[in-house]
Amino acid sequence: MSNKTIINWENGTVEESEPVFIDFNNYLKKLGFNIVFTDFPNTNYLSIYVHSIEDVKNAKKISFEKSSEIIDTFFSISKKYGQTLKYARTEWEDNNVNNIYSFEISCITTIIRESKPKFVKELKTQLATKPMYVFCHSAGGEEYSNLPGYYLVFADPEDLAKIDKDTKNKIDDICNRLLIQNDKTGFYSRNKIDISYWDAITQSKSLYGMSRED
Repeated sequence: MSNKTIINWENGTVEESEPVFIDFNNYLKKLGFNIVFTDFPNTNYLSIYVHSIEDVKNAKKISFEKSSEIIDTFFSISKKYGQTLKYARTEWEDNNVNNIYSFEISCITTIIRESKPKFVKELKTQLATKPMYVFCHSAGGEEYSNLPGYYLVFADPEDLAKIDKDTKNKIDDICNRLLIQNDKTGFYSRNKIDISYWDAITQSKSLYGMSRED
C-alpha cells in the first residue's frame, strides 16, 4: 500500500484520495496534530507533515507520548480497508512515527531553490563585491534549529570583510523581494529563511558539502 497523495510544493496544496490516509490523518487531527499529509513509502515508518515549525514541536511531543497507539491505529485502519502492510507490527518501533516535518518550510525550500538563478543574477549586477558561489541549503537540526536559505561564499577573508551591514541589508532586500514574488503558497516570510556568509579559503573543506546540498 502507498499514498495517493498529490503534492504541489510550489503552490502549497495537497490532495489525498487513499481512504486509509484520509482516516488516519483525521485520527491524527483528533490527537492534536495540525496535519497536512502522511507519507508512507510502504516500509516500517511514517513521515508526517504538519504546517509550521511550532506544529512540528507540538506533534513530536504527542508522538513521543502516543507512538505505540499511533502505530496500532495505523494498522487498524489499514486492516479496516483490507490493506496488508509489508512489515508486521512487531517490526515497527515507537520512534518510527517520529519523522515529523513542516510542510511550510518544505515549500519555502522549493521557493528558495527556484529563486536562486534570479538571486544570483541580481547579486552580480548590484554588488560591488560579488560572491564566488551561492549555494541553497535545506533546513536541518533538531526541530528546525537551522532554517533553509542561501550560503554566500566570497573569494577570501578580505572580500568577506567588505560585506558590511549595509551590504547585507541590500542582499536581504533583494532576496526578500524575489522570494515574495515567487511565493504562491502564502507561507514565506523573512524570518523563515537564513542567509549566511562565508569565504572560500576558511571554508575550503566545506565547499564540497555545500555544493552537494545545493
